[in-house]
Amino acid sequence: MEDKPCWNYNCYNKGSLCCSGCKIAYYCSNECQQRHWFSKHKSTCKILKNVDRSDSHMAKDLSFLSEAAPLYGTNNDMDFTTSFRKI
Repeated sequence: MEDKPCWNYNCYNKGSLCCSGCKIAYYCSNECQQRHWFSKHKSTCKILKNVDRSDSHMAKDLSFLSEAAPLYGTNNDMDFTTSFRKI
């Protein structure tokens, strides 16, 4: 498996540790995962976990999300998941 960008903000490492809840967020360390969990991911993880992954368009969007979300700064974790609430 290829390492993905760490979702913890201000961390520029690659991560191979996948969130066990949503299976979308990746982290370079347990410390980064815990920091991001308490700052943002706790609320968005539930949304991402319930997304229908059998829809091919949604699967493509989730693939993009796993690559793009960590690149957009602290307020955008919720912005990316807001569209998934409608599903």
